[in-house]
Amino acid sequence: MTDVQSKVDNLRDTANTLRRVAARMKPGSAQTEIMELAERFERLAEHAERRSPATTDAASFAALRRVRQVA
Repeated sequence: MTDVQSKVDNLRDTANTLRRVAARMKPGSAQTEIMELAERFERLAEHAERRSPATTDAASFAALRRVRQVA
């Protein structure tokens, strides 16, 4: 695993953790802010993947894995 891919994975793990925290909260502004923060972490991960050619294959695999998890 490349250093960039490790950072991308860490960003996505943080985003997922934030989503789990928000899911346990009462609806409201704090929950919304945490969900927005999770989305920012996800966008950072996507940006890092696009900037690094070393993660292209790994990124494709990760995207496919996420699609399968949703389905």
